[in-house]
Amino acid sequence: MNKRTITGIMTLAAQKLCKSKMFNPRDINQALAVLSQRFGPDICFGHLNVVSYLEKGVASHLRVCFSMTEDRSWAFTGYPSEPFMSCVAAILLHGTSRSLTDALEVLKAKADDGMVETGQCGELASRLLLLLAKDMYVRSNISTGTISDLH
Repeated sequence: MNKRTITGIMTLAAQKLCKSKMFNPRDINQALAVLSQRFGPDICFGHLNVVSYLEKGVASHLRVCFSMTEDRSWAFTGYPSEPFMSCVAAILLHGTSRSLTDALEVLKAKADDGMVETGQCGELASRLLLLLAKDMYVRSNISTGTISDLH
């Protein structure tokens, strides 16, 4: 596969994840889709806006419906652990100097609002810290021939 083909596939994946040609980290649905793909935050099922969020995620942001109750009153959804899509999400989150900050502000607002669960022992913070540290290390120690050469 040549560089142009891989870049095209990554661009298409980013557009599908965001349901847009450009990632807007201040858009709640886009930010949560990208962050969910990368960090897997847990959603509080009792929150007022959760059904709408999950429906939009499945319909427009590559969220997967794993199963549904027989009466179709509840669906179990999430983002599968997909390394390619996690890479796309990381590229989007680090695309501009403000992308990560803006997306994390959306996540913080949804955590403060009670829609995103932070975990009893700070599980979300642990995942964020670990993966962002990895991202920062990889971005500062890039070698030739890596995925960054595509952008």
